[in-house]
Amino acid sequence: MDRDLFEHPGFYLVAKTADGTISHDGVHSSPEGVAKAKHLFDQLGFSKRYVSFRMMEVRQHPCPEPSDRGVDHGAVRACRGMIDRFRGGEHEPIAGQSHPVPRLTVPRPTMRRTQANGTDGA
Repeated sequence: MDRDLFEHPGFYLVAKTADGTISHDGVHSSPEGVAKAKHLFDQLGFSKRYVSFRMMEVRQHPCPEPSDRGVDHGAVRACRGMIDRFRGGEHEPIAGQSHPVPRLTVPRPTMRRTQANGTDGA
C-alpha cells in the first residue's frame, strides 16, 4: 500500500503488467470516475502495457482496540527468541501478562510497488 491509498480513501483504477507489477491512478470519488479513467487509458493507448485492470475501493475505519483473544501465544513464544536475536536486545514484560512480549522497535518499511506474488520486484 502506498501513501495515496492510505491518505485518500475512494476508488482507484488498478492495473497489472505482464511481470506482475501493480500500479494505480489517482483517487476517484465514485466508480463512474474509474470508468472514465479506464476509457481515457484505452483511448490514449496506455492500456496496451497492462494485462488486467480492476477497480479498488479504499475505506478507512478506526483501528480496533488491541486484543489477544484468539492469538496463538505458543507461536508468539516460539518466535520470541528469533526476534530477540535479530534485534540484539531483550524484551519487556507487559502488565498482566505471565510472559514478556518483545518491544516493537523494528524500523518502518518503505513503500514499493509490489508484484502479484507479493515480492517487491527488487
